[in-house]
Amino acid sequence: MTIEPPSLNFTSANAAAIKMFGAADEAEFLSLSVGELSPPRQPDGTPTPQKMEETLQIVLQEGSHFFEWAHCRRNGEVFPATVLLTKLHFGDRTIIQATVRDITERKETERKLEEVNAKLTELSMTDQLTGLPNRRQLDQKINEEITRSKRTGKGLAVLMLDLDHFKQVNDQYGHQKGDEILQQFAEILRQEVRDMDLPTRFGGEEFCVLLPEIEADEGRNVAERIRAAAELLSDPAPTVSVGVGYWEADMSSGGVLRRADRALYAAKEAGRNCVVTYCKQPGKGAQNLSDSE
Repeated sequence: MTIEPPSLNFTSANAAAIKMFGAADEAEFLSLSVGELSPPRQPDGTPTPQKMEETLQIVLQEGSHFFEWAHCRRNGEVFPATVLLTKLHFGDRTIIQATVRDITERKETERKLEEVNAKLTELSMTDQLTGLPNRRQLDQKINEEITRSKRTGKGLAVLMLDLDHFKQVNDQYGHQKGDEILQQFAEILRQEVRDMDLPTRFGGEEFCVLLPEIEADEGRNVAERIRAAAELLSDPAPTVSVGVGYWEADMSSGGVLRRADRALYAAKEAGRNCVVTYCKQPGKGAQNLSDSE
């Protein structure tokens, strides 16, 4: 089709354009303006008249312009399109040739691909047995939260949890029963943490909880609640050992995870079914671990 600025009235249209927009014939098509074949706003929220003026200036200055546009048919149906505008001169007249392609099918294919990719990404970051985020998602999230903590100055803690003697459960009662217990424990984690926290299955019978924006004593309180709630697991109910590691300025994600892991190891050494916190300063008793130990 061709358009004559500045009125932007159509001056010609081929049969494909007439069919695309649902006009009865060329006479009806030529009676319309570009604005009448476009919705009030474009997908980015810009009012169509404003967008049309911006686009017109580009093609008049540069000679051509290729872009995506939301058009509408005569029946009101809005559809996505690509548009190529080319400036032409006929004597003292300036005409703009417009080549419009309906890309509805392409957009639908792109949408479906995005959904598939989003689902694949979700699956790659989710533990299939428990439905909890997996270690890959934890690695990503913990770095994000460390960046946030550096900016806000708020605390960050990591809980490392292990179901005590879980191998014996699998050996004595079978892996199906073991899987049921893992699923039940995952549900306990969901119930005992805040929406902003990230409970994850770290691997095997080991779990991890990322606690952003938390004060020094709160991490231990959360750990004790989880440990106590685990006693409600179906028989045979394994106890839970928990290590709490706190992040400090300039510490990497690996550093805070190592603190939590070291505290968990200390909890096991202390007899299991307890919580050990990794503290910067020396602590008293088996419930605290420090840099000096």
